[in-house]
Amino acid sequence: MSDARRDRTQDAASRAETLRLTAASLLESVQYNGERASVLTYMINKHVAFWDTPLETARWEALRDSFVRSSDDARLIDEVALFFSDVKLNADRVDRLFTFAFGQWSKHPHAKAVADGIGGHLLQSLPELEQAATALSARLTPLTQ
Repeated sequence: MSDARRDRTQDAASRAETLRLTAASLLESVQYNGERASVLTYMINKHVAFWDTPLETARWEALRDSFVRSSDDARLIDEVALFFSDVKLNADRVDRLFTFAFGQWSKHPHAKAVADGIGGHLLQSLPELEQAATALSARLTPLTQ
């Protein structure tokens, strides 16, 4: 085997291992966010106070470049990116809900109406995020083996 061919084989093996490792970490994050979306839906439905936004995008931000470089599946890359974009959007909504329900804007005359509106929107979008997590988990799982 020539040196160039051996280098290509090693590069392909390294890329496959990078894809396996990044997919495994992203899978954990996707599953975590799906579970947290379910918990947040319950908490909002029951008007239970929460003190943080338990949705996370840090792993995607850290692994995005490695995942994109190691994957040949443009559709999967798009699905993962859109999922984490939705996670970030919902995390921002949760933060706004907290601000209007309990934080600095809670004394505003229309705070309850705004909080109710944000809560209603979250009650629609969080179950969708949970479903997206289930579907994306099924797409990522084979890459982790």
